[in-house]
Amino acid sequence: MKKLLKYGCAILALVLVYNLGLTALGSGAAEAAGDNPFSDVPDGEWYADDVIWCYDNNIMDGVGGGHFDPNGAMKRAMLVTMLHRVENTPAVTDAPTFPDVPGGQWYSDAVYWAAKNNIVDGDDNGSFRPEDKLTREQAVTILWRYADRPDAGTATGFADEGDIADYARSAVAWAKANNVVDGVGGNRFAPKDGLTRAQAAAILARFLRNRVDEPAQPAEPAGNGTLVVYYSATDNTQRVARIIADTLNADIFELEPVEPYTSADLNWSDSQSRVSREHEDASLRNVELVNAVPDNWDSYDTVFVGYPIWWGGAAWPVNEFITSNDFTGKTVIPFCTSSSSGMGQSGTDLAALAGEGDWQEGRRFQSGASEATVTEWVNSLDLTPSAPAEPEDGTSVVYFTSDISSEGMLAVYEALGWTPTGNVAVKLSTGEPPASNYLRPELIEGVVKAVDGTIVECNTAYGGSRTETAMHMQVAEDHGFTAIADVDILDAEGSMELPVDGEGAATVLSSNLVGSHFGNYDSYVVLSHFKGHAMAGFGGAIKNISIGLGSKEGKCLIHTGGRSHTSPWGGDQTAFTESMAEAGKSVSDYLGEGERIIYISVLNNISIDCDCDGNPAEPDIHDIGILASTDPVAIDQAAYDLCKAADGSEALMQRIDRQMGLHTLEHAEEIGLGSRTYTMVEI
Repeated sequence: MKKLLKYGCAILALVLVYNLGLTALGSGAAEAAGDNPFSDVPDGEWYADDVIWCYDNNIMDGVGGGHFDPNGAMKRAMLVTMLHRVENTPAVTDAPTFPDVPGGQWYSDAVYWAAKNNIVDGDDNGSFRPEDKLTREQAVTILWRYADRPDAGTATGFADEGDIADYARSAVAWAKANNVVDGVGGNRFAPKDGLTRAQAAAILARFLRNRVDEPAQPAEPAGNGTLVVYYSATDNTQRVARIIADTLNADIFELEPVEPYTSADLNWSDSQSRVSREHEDASLRNVELVNAVPDNWDSYDTVFVGYPIWWGGAAWPVNEFITSNDFTGKTVIPFCTSSSSGMGQSGTDLAALAGEGDWQEGRRFQSGASEATVTEWVNSLDLTPSAPAEPEDGTSVVYFTSDISSEGMLAVYEALGWTPTGNVAVKLSTGEPPASNYLRPELIEGVVKAVDGTIVECNTAYGGSRTETAMHMQVAEDHGFTAIADVDILDAEGSMELPVDGEGAATVLSSNLVGSHFGNYDSYVVLSHFKGHAMAGFGGAIKNISIGLGSKEGKCLIHTGGRSHTSPWGGDQTAFTESMAEAGKSVSDYLGEGERIIYISVLNNISIDCDCDGNPAEPDIHDIGILASTDPVAIDQAAYDLCKAADGSEALMQRIDRQMGLHTLEHAEEIGLGSRTYTMVEI
């Protein structure tokens, strides 16, 4: 079903299918490829799609001048660096070192990371030899270790087994036993032969495109559900299927043969290959699927069916799906991928095989079809997007869009399916003059008006232009907020006390002081700009509902861990971070234990400094997107994870670590405010 990205307690199901003896896919079984940025990677070459995929996913770069150098030698440091990029280049401390890997080299951090995780080690002299060629046995061993060293014995069955180094035998045995690697002719493995950059791209692309979370199964879908079903031989139909599913918020279901097709199986130019024999003998085309019947099939009214074109028709692994399901009352839309062949009668033939259903004309996507082309076609069908699938396991859901606009913000808000009641407050930061990165009125106006909300804020406790109500209201006007909604400074008339309940866990605070107008509102929409913070490490949803909703006196209590009602300075850092979590919990509890409050966080203009800083440092991280959730802990954790994975995050991560920022989330989870484990749904 629709893939949900899980973090926190992710469990990887590794399906490792790649081939060191790759053969060409001719036009009979080829699928669409992406745009090609390299002049020396001809379209149609067996490695072209894999090179482009690695480039698009920031796993491999070119060598300059629009060249990839596909026949260039792959070096030991290169493969390690590629895997390090896949893991979002984590920083490493206390890692093993090598005398020939000094700090500051392009590969240094990757080698340190791989060594610390026991993916690589040194030679007999303790050296890594980063510039040495990468051999076939070394490549298999590195990937085997990266896959947690699954046990498969040491017998490889290759004629040159005696030439395989002892350290690599288990890895090669595992690779062959799982159809991960073929020989090079004469049942030889050729362990000492070097890899080219093209071969390495093919290995990594095939390996990593199948290194995915098991898709979470959705709860019973609502009516008008849409399902995208596809079979993909070389991942290109899969790419189109995912674009369709993302565009429509549809569920997705992959057709997987019990006996997967290898690259050799798909070599249409070989008369003895599997697809060639199946083409010649129709009785061989009854391809058994791992699962031919999607869960909740009766709940879907619209079904997309995707496949590559083989010999002018639909790839026959889809046949069992068609014959195993009742299409009565369903609208069925076929789509296919092919580098040269048209769609032909493939859709009509499948309709005849199904016998029922309202089968539409469908669409064929050629080589190089862009995401925009697919999306434009989907939108032209005028289908209503389905509600995003919810996980069954009870984890918190965080919705994400990369569209940082008023429309994008409305989309994530609507995805929550939340309806406010009574008077609605929209909590945000009005921003310290003259140059803070507060959320601009034109970005938030759509959501504010959708909920008919009043913008609310509290005065600051540290001085500045927002420390008194009259001054603060002038800032709100200057920054454009009074032009889109009424503005209420909640602590203009003092404080209101909320009890703190740690649900059995020890707490720093016994109560929390918010602005006295806080209780005038029945529902809260919390709009946060995620960024750094000099004292808290980062500012997000929890900071917005704790310090942000605190009166002056309440802010002082949070900052000092309950020690001072008059000054925010001089508190213990651990007590401060825990007090933020506890203050946030008191707010959530007051609002129906979280039922009447939701959170939207914007990840743009991400500086190490807060919006309470009138002259913040320049942003280091490119804009990422907008998140929405009913769980403040989950949304802050998701924002942190996205920023950590982004380029330029080093300074922000250092500030968060130095200020114990994550301890706020740890304590918030401990006292029951929310969960750091979440499921991300992209809309």
